[in-house]
Amino acid sequence: MITLGLKPFGHDTSTAIVVDGKIIAASSEERFNREKHSRKFPIQAIKFCLREAGIKNINKVDEISVGFDYLRLAFHLDMVGFFKYFPDYTKESVVNGKYQVMKVVDTKRILREEMGYKGPIRFLDHHDCHAAAVYYPSGFNDAAILTVDGRGELASTRIYKVEDNKFEKLFQLNYPNSLGAFYSCITEYLGFKDNEDEGKVMGLAPYGRDSLVSKMRKVIEIKNGSYEINFEYFDF
Repeated sequence: MITLGLKPFGHDTSTAIVVDGKIIAASSEERFNREKHSRKFPIQAIKFCLREAGIKNINKVDEISVGFDYLRLAFHLDMVGFFKYFPDYTKESVVNGKYQVMKVVDTKRILREEMGYKGPIRFLDHHDCHAAAVYYPSGFNDAAILTVDGRGELASTRIYKVEDNKFEKLFQLNYPNSLGAFYSCITEYLGFKDNEDEGKVMGLAPYGRDSLVSKMRKVIEIKNGSYEINFEYFDF
């Protein structure tokens, strides 16, 4: 079984190839076009991974898997956002929803027309992919997994219980209640680039003081084993 994993859009577009359960190669597109955090479709990274796996014809790949279900995200942005935030964010919801649909269209077009791939292309749940990425290489048979990021299709935080390769979702917190989005906003507020420089803020954190903790508690509250964003300060 040969699977090509793909992050086709957004920051740090990248590819990995797995043959019979073994990771053979992985790379980001920035390694080839020299554009930091490149957002370009990872064609060169795909070709590199295929070469490393000794595959000359992309149709030897049994399946291409994308770590995001853009159509599900489009539904939440377009339909749910339309009704929940009507009329304030109606236009933004529709525009963003259509943008996510185009990601699916463009992914298939590039893989089919430009690269000649004829096999199945799957768009997977984002947080499931995060969980799988830590569970399968870990060597553990049973595990508890916490995933936290900006957002998946809807979830921003999940807790899984895993036994014998069976994943059970125990908890989910949905966007816009997002610790990742909160972190990105603080990164941008401090003068850095969101979705790029969060690591710099993390690296600087140990040099700071805790003088703003009381004020920060007004912005994000920890309660009932979870957290809650105060949207008087944010509109994401």
